[in-house]
Amino acid sequence: MKVKKLLSVITLFALSLTMLAGCGSDPIQDDLDNYFEDKMPAIYAEEDSITEALGLATTDNYTDDATLIATLTNEIIPQSDALVAKVTAVTTDTDELTAVHAKYIEAMTTVNTSIKALLSGIELGDTAMIDEASLSLADAATQNDDYAASLNALGKDYGWQV
Repeated sequence: MKVKKLLSVITLFALSLTMLAGCGSDPIQDDLDNYFEDKMPAIYAEEDSITEALGLATTDNYTDDATLIATLTNEIIPQSDALVAKVTAVTTDTDELTAVHAKYIEAMTTVNTSIKALLSGIELGDTAMIDEASLSLADAATQNDDYAASLNALGKDYGWQV
């Protein structure tokens, strides 16, 4: 009887280990954890810094076109170029997160292109070009909102929310 009981316990233990071995972590969960905890915090901080600097340069701290041109040329555009390079270099491990991250790449690339168009418009004194750059920046904001909504939709089942 003791042998039978011991065999039952060993069998139960073996089955438990077998079942646990099949319960690995979810690849999307792991990818999201890595994305939010390791890859994106510094990038989001840089994005905020660029957005704030652009807002200040074009509104509160605006003094004249020459100063704005210098700020765009020497500070904001180099930061935006570096951000696009960093965003583009981010890798993800799942197709689901890769598709969502592609939306962020698109939004940050649109911001970068728009800022450069804004600079060109100011340098040329072309108000139509400046207006077009402003509309393109608004499009980038919409793209960024789409990225955030897609990221929220993907992450909601895994406890993440942007």
